[in-house]
Amino acid sequence: MELNKYELLNRSYSFVSFDNSSLTIAVKNLEDKTVNVITLDNVKNVIGDVNITNKMITKCETDDNGNKILDLIIDNQSLKMEYTNYSICSIKVFENYIALYEDELIEMSGEWEKEFSTFGYLKNEAKDLENQRLIIAMDCNTGKPVGYLYGHKYKTINASATIPKNSCVFELEEIFVKKDYRCKGIGTLMFNAIEEKIKKEGISYITLTTATKDYKKIFHFYVEELGMTFWHARLFKDLNNEENK
Repeated sequence: MELNKYELLNRSYSFVSFDNSSLTIAVKNLEDKTVNVITLDNVKNVIGDVNITNKMITKCETDDNGNKILDLIIDNQSLKMEYTNYSICSIKVFENYIALYEDELIEMSGEWEKEFSTFGYLKNEAKDLENQRLIIAMDCNTGKPVGYLYGHKYKTINASATIPKNSCVFELEEIFVKKDYRCKGIGTLMFNAIEEKIKKEGISYITLTTATKDYKKIFHFYVEELGMTFWHARLFKDLNNEENK
């Protein structure tokens, strides 16, 4: 696949990030609804600022000195950068029955447990997945799931400080992406997919609870990237921990 074949037209699926001199761009294929995640290695000499608004076109070329140059044309403004190599991974995000991917979901859940990144998280069992609505992220190159999101809808009986009485709510239970596929916008794509679907069904709110150990990263993801609003928190301080004295 060539870089200059990709054109981004849907802002809700745009994603650009820098991480340790690597650039990741998620580009939606409007025909088959897959997302091509492009990763450039050893990016340097970036000219311009990344600011996607409506339209982006990628062009790949080699300069007179043999350096590989990627040119992102965003709203008729050019952002050029030099890189060494690139890779493209095609991801398809879709809704499916949990029963079809139950083993894969439980296996990924086991990976999450072993990371010790969430207080009290335990690997799922089959009963934990019952009556849940599932979004899967599939690597089209391998045909294997690389991430999942699941939750369920309910109706509020009483009003709360943020949600009125008799509101239709989607409770997001879990969202997970395999370690090798993180920081590529896949979590955002899954969240956007379920949000788009449930809005059409009359659901007005998405809620979730997190027990992550890295609150800065998770708040950046949910609040800054996904546009959620912080509601409340429960904190603790271990008085027996010498570091807190």
